[in-house]
Amino acid sequence: MLPLVRCIPSAWIAFSLALATYSLAAGPTLTRQSIAPDYVYLADALLHGRLDLAQPPSSYDLLVVDGRAYVAGSPMPAILLLPFVAVFGVGVSDILFGIVVGALNTALVHDLAGRLEMLSARISVEDARSTAETLRAAKSRPMLEPPHHPDRIPRHLRHVACD
Repeated sequence: MLPLVRCIPSAWIAFSLALATYSLAAGPTLTRQSIAPDYVYLADALLHGRLDLAQPPSSYDLLVVDGRAYVAGSPMPAILLLPFVAVFGVGVSDILFGIVVGALNTALVHDLAGRLEMLSARISVEDARSTAETLRAAKSRPMLEPPHHPDRIPRHLRHVACD
């Protein structure tokens, strides 16, 4: 392995590879808006103290109530887009934004998988079997039956089950 690659955290490598892959897949549409940039317009509406879209680019996937158009989904993408719409206006590319967020998500999942792998390496086979037996017993037991005596709970689960 190259010395430079060893000192770069693997999550950054995952982010860079995902960003490059997604950008290549987007091709020439990378800097354009999608066919339904609803969240860009919702971010603009939020900046102006509104929830309805003043000038929706299309009626695709919008709720129209009393002549006003609303975005049907969660407002979180619009909230994340707020600073970009405030600086660049409604012309900001939601495709580019989605690619960067997707690459960041890839890096976070890669990092989480690495942490879970390190955690699973610390759990012994005996602990894993004991946990499986406890879960199997809990699944077959009626819901109203009193819980196991603390001495019968596996040692690595006692702090969870007995607190």
